[in-house]
Amino acid sequence: MAGFVAVAVLMLVASWQVGLLVLVAVPVILVITTRLSRVLRSRQSELRAQQRELTDQAVDIVRGLRVLRGIGGEEQFVGRYRDGSQRLRAVALRQAAATAMLGAARTFLPTLLLAGVVALAGELVLTRHLSAGQMVAFYGYATYLILPLNRMTFAVTTAMQGHVAAENVTRLLTLEPDLAPGPPAGPMPGPGVLADPDSGCGCRPAG
Repeated sequence: MAGFVAVAVLMLVASWQVGLLVLVAVPVILVITTRLSRVLRSRQSELRAQQRELTDQAVDIVRGLRVLRGIGGEEQFVGRYRDGSQRLRAVALRQAAATAMLGAARTFLPTLLLAGVVALAGELVLTRHLSAGQMVAFYGYATYLILPLNRMTFAVTTAMQGHVAAENVTRLLTLEPDLAPGPPAGPMPGPGVLADPDSGCGCRPAG
């Protein structure tokens, strides 16, 4: 942000037209990349949810395989797993498309800003409002701007991905156990003693 502000001030001092272009274009680029990052976050959350559901189905199938074979339900569960796998594939493709769109925007938009700065500066040189040396300086400023822009968009993308990961960690830490805790344990029996904590009955070894 400091580098962006410094470059914008230098451009405004030399030419308010080029400086205004940079001041308007950079927030627009950040807004576009932020919206794309939100779309990517939504797709990633959906992908993680589908993966969890499919993994749970696979675990249930493996645990109940003998029962399924006994009642002849293999085909039904295989069909359900196949449908879930296809839904996961569709979600993964949408997530990949959002990732590609964000990557393209991070590359194309700063380059478009560079082309716009050079084109406007060149026009001002032709109308003798700028010198050729100033146009070269503007090109250098715009080239430098690509670095902080990429860093800011990368920070936004990483923050969105971190938000998805934090949601998953929070969901895991707030899970409640399916089984309630058992009764409080009584005093530990001595070695070789068989004891039932509910009834208090104990059997000591013979001899």
